[in-house]
Amino acid sequence: MESWKNHVRQGLQHRDHREKLPFVQTVSDLTTVLHLKEAELQYWQSVSQFHQEALTLAKGSNTLKEALSEYEFTIECQSKELAALRVDQQCLKEALADALREKERLLQRWMEEKIEEADRLNNYNVTQAWQHLTKRL
Repeated sequence: MESWKNHVRQGLQHRDHREKLPFVQTVSDLTTVLHLKEAELQYWQSVSQFHQEALTLAKGSNTLKEALSEYEFTIECQSKELAALRVDQQCLKEALADALREKERLLQRWMEEKIEEADRLNNYNVTQAWQHLTKRL
């Protein structure tokens, strides 16, 4: 009596196995495809994130390039201004040297005039003293 049950059980198991087998492979394939699609989705999300970071860095790079260009222009202008100031400074130094030479020349001439005036005054005083002495004598 047990043998017919075993026979029926084996027949049912064989039928289950035969009917489930195509679906088990399909589920396995679908699971594999699902995992692949999830990995691909993560890859594209990473690519998108890196793309956004690259765009942000490119914008930052452009901003830095513009700032660098402005700084270079400022340096060029300041260099030109410095060169002009150095030329002005040289002209002023030359003018100062001329003024100092003129001052020395004027001072020397003034000193010579004062010496001559002092000599004249001394001579006048000596003459006056002689005249005064001669009148008294």
